[in-house]
Amino acid sequence: MAGAIANQQDKHMKLPTPWIRQGALGGAALCALILIAVFYSVVAGAVERAASRRSEAAEHMSSAPHGNVAVTRPVAHSLALARAGD
Repeated sequence: MAGAIANQQDKHMKLPTPWIRQGALGGAALCALILIAVFYSVVAGAVERAASRRSEAAEHMSSAPHGNVAVTRPVAHSLALARAGD
């Protein structure tokens, strides 16, 4: 009798488990797709803004008189890259 009750409880407990597991996996997959779409949208927007700012800066530099452009020289030594023996 006890074995029959245990088998009945096992049947009731195992029946919804695949549905719950499939639902959880499906929900997780849907969330992952939504996060990928949001990430792609944010990155695409940032790339588009950077391209427009770069083109605006290039237009501004080409229209500026060349006498007002500051000339910079590269730094010979960087403290962040200096070795202890130098």
